[in-house]
Amino acid sequence: MVQRRKIALLVEWSRAYGRGVLRGIATYVRAHGTWKTYQTERRLCDAAPAWMRDWKGHGIIARIESQKLLKQIRRMDLPTVDLFEHGRTGGFPAVITDNRAIAHLAAEHLIERGLERFAYCGLPGIYSSETRSEHFVEYLTRASCEVHVYENPRQPDTTIISTAEDHELRYEETLATWVSSLPKPVGLMACNDLRAQQILTACGDRGIAVPDEVAVIGVDNDELICELCHPPLSSIEQ
Repeated sequence: MVQRRKIALLVEWSRAYGRGVLRGIATYVRAHGTWKTYQTERRLCDAAPAWMRDWKGHGIIARIESQKLLKQIRRMDLPTVDLFEHGRTGGFPAVITDNRAIAHLAAEHLIERGLERFAYCGLPGIYSSETRSEHFVEYLTRASCEVHVYENPRQPDTTIISTAEDHELRYEETLATWVSSLPKPVGLMACNDLRAQQILTACGDRGIAVPDEVAVIGVDNDELICELCHPPLSSIEQ
């Protein structure tokens, strides 16, 4: 008999990207039949589950967002692949999204709509958000376009996406004031769909017409969040 490898999947169920990764792994498992996967419901910020303390497995696929999870996985001393985007190197092979391609797709989509002014709204201090911002600005600057970037001077000292998202919800007036100040019409890229939803809410509060005055595009193509937006959100699927 072919030995089945025991693989722990420390990938969040709470976000569209994580669920997409799990679907991809499921496709591989069905095709090859040589893996036995272990997973429980989890969020992106969760530490290693309790069942892994005495678990005797062969490898781990994880989205390593926190230093706590990084230390836990290192202690297990198992082959690991990291799927999370961050500035540090955890010493593991990594598979990450192409933020340059994502930013360029967003810029091209907004340019195709005939827009000449642009803006980017992210989560200050979060690596994937900052990287997308850099590539979005660089692409449009080379096209001689004007770009405005959201900055919150009261940003938290964190690398945890959910913490940054929770923090920014406390400053919806700051965001609404920034959106109101943008020259119109403007094409606006958000770092992810939840941030895009916050922008659309701010537009609704200030009576700003979408997409006539502010055309918004998100990232993740989280169908639930896109449908919760009014009007429904256009988004890039990673």
